[in-house]
Formats: sequence, C-alpha cells, structure tokens
Amino acid sequence: MKTENLKGVELFAGIGGFRLGLTSANIETIWANDINELSCQVYESNFGKDSLVLGDINKIPISDIPNHHILTAGFPCQPFSPAGKKLGVRDSVRGTLFERIVEIIDKKQPKYFFLENVKRLLTMENDYHFRHC
Repeated sequence: MKTENLKGVELFAGIGGFRLGLTSANIETIWANDINELSCQVYESNFGKDSLVLGDINKIPISDIPNHHILTAGFPCQPFSPAGKKLGVRDSVRGTLFERIVEIIDKKQPKYFFLENVKRLLTMENDYHFRHC
C-alpha cells in the first residue's frame, strides 16, 4: 500500500514548535509564517534561510499559501484566555487572527489542523466564536 507524503503549513510559527512535531512524524513543512522578526531569525537559524515568510498573515494572500494536508497554528491566545480581557474575535488586533485561520482552512481545505490549546476557545460565550466564524 502506497502512503501519501503529507505536507504541512505552520501559521504563527514562532521558533518552530509545531514543525518539530511534524518533522518527527515524517511530515514535511512546506510553508511557515510569523510576524515577529526575532522569532523568524531563530526559526531560520533552526530550519534554514528562507524557511518561512515574515509578515502579517492578514496581508498575505491565501493564494500564496501552498496547498497542504495539515495546518498548524500557534495563534495568540490572550483574547480567549481566562487571564485576558476575554474579547475573543472582538479583539481587533489579536482576536481576528483566529478568524483568519478559519478563512485559510475554509479556502485550502487541509485534511487536518492543529491549533494551540487555548482554554475556553470552544466554550467561551456559548460557542459564539465558532458560530461567528
């Protein structure tokens, strides 16, 4: 039986935590993104020059993201966390990033996605965030 070579995309890559997990499972990361310049420097030192795209994911056309089987995203959790202001998607700076993930998943249709484990994301405001997206 032939197995498919799975390809991954890493959003909000940071220094590459999700990539390490994918690599250990023999899954190739074909595209990565982060907005933080220092994180990107560390990422490139770990995975090679030009291993990710530095920039705001909201300004990168979805068509620039290659088709993939697995999407990972370590998005900012502060808008959803019990320790934050609990604005969710109404946080115009960080909360809308979750909506962008949903938009990318909708357009690219990966088989699987892994998101940062954020307490209350599924239950906050009677599931408003999932119904909203």
